[in-house]
Amino acid sequence: FATANPNQSLLLLQVFLATVTVTSLVMASVILERRRLEQRLRIKDAVSRILAESPSMTDAAPKIIQAMCETAEWELGAIWNVDRPSDQLTCIDFWSLPSVNVAAFEALTRQSKFSRGVGLPGRVWSSGKPEWITDVTSDSNFPRAPVATKEGLHTGIVFPIKLADEVIGVMECFSREIEEPDNDFLEMAGNIGAQLGQFMERKRAEDALRESESRLRIALAAGQMGAWEWNLATNRVSWSSSLEVIHGLTPGTFG
Repeated sequence: FATANPNQSLLLLQVFLATVTVTSLVMASVILERRRLEQRLRIKDAVSRILAESPSMTDAAPKIIQAMCETAEWELGAIWNVDRPSDQLTCIDFWSLPSVNVAAFEALTRQSKFSRGVGLPGRVWSSGKPEWITDVTSDSNFPRAPVATKEGLHTGIVFPIKLADEVIGVMECFSREIEEPDNDFLEMAGNIGAQLGQFMERKRAEDALRESESRLRIALAAGQMGAWEWNLATNRVSWSSSLEVIHGLTPGTFG
């Protein structure tokens, strides 16, 4: 950048430094956005895999909390369920990093119950929309604030577990760092909430079907009755095991 004119040399150097700075900022922004995208894809993949392998929400809940927190770098989280008889939210599971000591906050969370509009879970239950709270310790509607302050918690994200428009549960994650809102992450969290809601409803339907089939078998056995089904599409007739017994056939031999 050396020229006969010192002012021109200085101007060229400044232009070069400005170009390098802008280029670095653009590259950093691209790299950060790529990391965020990869992070969200890992979370979605982990949640889908957990739900596919879990027999119930009770089994899936702690794994989902762990996957969400570890992948998205949250330090602790909890899942809340809407208890219809009491019309309150109750905590069904809690998870935290082994290196994080939040025993008091965990104990308080597990024993807490929230009505609609009360606390972060209750607010999301009422609104049906995800929320990002930059600092929960200064939030006016956070009953657990004194304990959260003592244990150094700050940013919290809360999102509903929904089936259609009905909120059937809530999930929350917390960090000791103060994080600025990420709308894309909030949208992804909302989508995961809908996925969890569909899983819970499917399991409820499967449980109800198994219970109905069990009652039918008991009723048929008690009344010494049986049932058969004719599939018109395949022209195949199938018998219940009780009907096979009535006709003296070995169970499973008629098809």
